[in-house]
Amino acid sequence: MPRLMDLNVPVITVGRHNLSYGAHVLRVNDYQSGQIRVNHLLSRGYDKLVILTYPHGHVPGFDDRLNGASESLQQNGKLPTVITGDMTEAFGYDTVMKLAKGNQLPQALFCLNDISAIGALKACKDLNLSVPDGLAVLGVDDMPTVSELLSLSTIRHPSNELAEAASKLMIKSIETDGQRLEPVEEVFPTELMVRRTS
Repeated sequence: MPRLMDLNVPVITVGRHNLSYGAHVLRVNDYQSGQIRVNHLLSRGYDKLVILTYPHGHVPGFDDRLNGASESLQQNGKLPTVITGDMTEAFGYDTVMKLAKGNQLPQALFCLNDISAIGALKACKDLNLSVPDGLAVLGVDDMPTVSELLSLSTIRHPSNELAEAASKLMIKSIETDGQRLEPVEEVFPTELMVRRTS
């Protein structure tokens, strides 16, 4: 990417990053996502929560989600319990199975993506564990069709708005005839989708 910047090629990224080059950044408010989800769980009476995420520093957006969730928990006098992994379906499944085997299941599992939440729901099915009474499961992403079919409570990202903003920035960059635009950072809100799993 830095080479493209040196060549005066406009770069537009969707999602937060920690790279130092002057690209345009379009991203969602991941910190807010974490706060909203935790506040939702606490409002439903779930006190014992476990958060699934990537190891720290792996994906900046996930760090933001975790930081938002942790702050909301701490504001309510609770310490965050975090389990890190590769955030795959298998990771979500294996985590629930291990927690159940060790008799350490929380009241709610906040998965910082829908993929791991789907694995968690599969484990609940295999354990004959009712959702959300036995375990509430929440995700982030609102994967088209899949999340609705599973009735997964999740956070919806404004994909259409992000794509539209990226298209407008692309056109604007083309129309400047080589004049470099000052880097733009736009932050978009997310939406809580409450379904049957919470």
